[in-house]
Amino acid sequence: MIRFPLLVSVLFAEHVQPDRLRRWLREHELVHLRRLDDYERQAAALPPSARGGKVQTLRFGIEYERAVLRWFASAFDDLTEREAPAEGAQGGT
Repeated sequence: MIRFPLLVSVLFAEHVQPDRLRRWLREHELVHLRRLDDYERQAAALPPSARGGKVQTLRFGIEYERAVLRWFASAFDDLTEREAPAEGAQGGT
């Protein structure tokens, strides 16, 4: 089971004001951007010959944070689409 409290808000997005959801998403996105930056700095500081658990753990952390950030981009896209008026909804003459 995935335990990510923000997902509860996303699950019930239809009941959350879009601006509030966008703010929550952005706050969490910033946390993950900082983590990715930290992991990448740690990885860059390792000697080229580094192997073992620390290297593998950092690789996992970097890939995980990249995946989460891709998900945030998708969530923002979905939210923007949800807010956009439906095509042709304005009517025509």
